[in-house]
Amino acid sequence: MNTRTDAELVLADVLAGILGLDSGYRLPLGRDFISLGGDSIGALTAAGRLRHRGYGIRAKDLLAGTELADVAAAAEQVTSTPPAPSPPWLCPTGQPWPAPSPPPDSTTRVCSPPSPR
Repeated sequence: MNTRTDAELVLADVLAGILGLDSGYRLPLGRDFISLGGDSIGALTAAGRLRHRGYGIRAKDLLAGTELADVAAAAEQVTSTPPAPSPPWLCPTGQPWPAPSPPPDSTTRVCSPPSPR
């Protein structure tokens, strides 16, 4: 029985959850993601979850038919960073909201009315 690296253990744990496998299932790292039932949405989800757990991979690495052991070996260690700020909220007229967040409910009007054409 081969000893798995930390990257392989994290990859196997993340993919088992995405593929709906039992937590005790030993994911075969000699197979590729698609052959185990993965798809593009699962690959995108996996890439995000792995990044959150400290490993950077690209979804296309999972979709290329690469063995999972090779994907894990190529994973880069990353640090979690906060998500990028969202773009400013826009009024229906296309103008930015005057406040840093949208109004608390749809009945509050803080946008300027549309300019006449």
